[in-house]
Amino acid sequence: AAIANKNTLNCFNFGNIEAKSIASGVIASNTGNVKVCYNIGNITSSSLASGIAISGTLNKCYNTGNVIGGSSPTGGIGAYNVNLQECYNTGNVISTGEGLSGEIASQIGSTIQNCYYLEKTNNAPANGATAKSKAEMDQIMDMQKFVDLLNQKVDEYNSQDTKEVELVKWKLKDGKPVFITEKD
Repeated sequence: AAIANKNTLNCFNFGNIEAKSIASGVIASNTGNVKVCYNIGNITSSSLASGIAISGTLNKCYNTGNVIGGSSPTGGIGAYNVNLQECYNTGNVISTGEGLSGEIASQIGSTIQNCYYLEKTNNAPANGATAKSKAEMDQIMDMQKFVDLLNQKVDEYNSQDTKEVELVKWKLKDGKPVFITEKD
């Protein structure tokens, strides 16, 4: 994970990440907006841990990996000081130390709107998010609609005259969004 002060769009992580200090699936700290990003890797830290970003503004992001933190805040999407909208988490969130944890984010300085987490028997605190069953989560997060949204954002970016790179489109593979490659 990196530290950024710009907008982050259409990013993902598939790998497991382990760190002693800060571990996050997509971006460690962000002062811009993180939109339409996801993590499916397991995230482990003896301190701060989150599925997507430690702090910042996150919109339409999801995490399915397990997030294990220690002595500092731990969250399925963000750790602390996050503004979250339309995000969801289906991974386990565990704090092995004194740090506060939450299925979506810890309660420290966080604003949570229209966020959901998978209802389990061992849920961390919800802190303003709503628990949903697997069937309800499937209905809320229609993956094809998510892929359509990703591609809409790609088209918007690619149509700009000032773009730095040409973004690649997405497709569904085994129920998950993946990049379309030249082999497809």
